[in-house]
Amino acid sequence: MAGPTGAEPYWLSETGWQAMLPLLPRHRLTASRDDDRRIISGILYMLRSNTRWQDCPSVYGPPTTVYNRWNRWCGRGLWPILFAAVAKASPEDVAGIDPAAIRPQRVGTGMRRPRVPAPPPPAETQPAPASNPVSPSRVLIE
Repeated sequence: MAGPTGAEPYWLSETGWQAMLPLLPRHRLTASRDDDRRIISGILYMLRSNTRWQDCPSVYGPPTTVYNRWNRWCGRGLWPILFAAVAKASPEDVAGIDPAAIRPQRVGTGMRRPRVPAPPPPAETQPAPASNPVSPSRVLIE
């Protein structure tokens, strides 16, 4: 089982897969899913290698499928549960991955950079009018 820096692709171990299998979502009314183990192995590979999602090796499936699975399950809060189960059963499968520190890369999401409004121009300071009926010394006395 080679990691992201090895020449061979990374595959989730049998122990890690068996720990994760009962926690995977089932009975979705969508088209048939790709092989879960292959996609999850691709996600773990990408998280370890810290590369762009679009550079995912084709052995794991289409990069959009790998990213979309990661993104959907992030939204459901499923990854911390899966990582905890795999870490308990097979710690080497999730070594070096901190799910709290991982954010989807903007390049991989296809999201545009948010528009930030331009800051307002600096306000010009204007001198006080010459006919000021209240002077600072008069304010202090009253």
